[in-house]
Amino acid sequence: MATISFDIAADKLTKITTAMKGLYPIPQVNNGTEEEPVMENEFTDGEWAKECIRTWVKNQVARYEQKTAQDAITFSPDDELYCCFQ
Repeated sequence: MATISFDIAADKLTKITTAMKGLYPIPQVNNGTEEEPVMENEFTDGEWAKECIRTWVKNQVARYEQKTAQDAITFSPDDELYCCFQ
């Protein structure tokens, strides 16, 4: 498996994780009971920022593949089929 990595300046990390949490709230899980729920974040701030970026990249690949498939579709209507609706 290949790895893609990049460095983020330490003073920018808080800004990035805050933006990710603001746009995509961290999912929570119940670590208590149904009667007394104890909701906790499923990810740390850093884990969540990384997951958001990973998901964004995955979605961009899917969008590209859908666009490529759509661009490959060709359609030429047959005039003969539409003559009876005139």
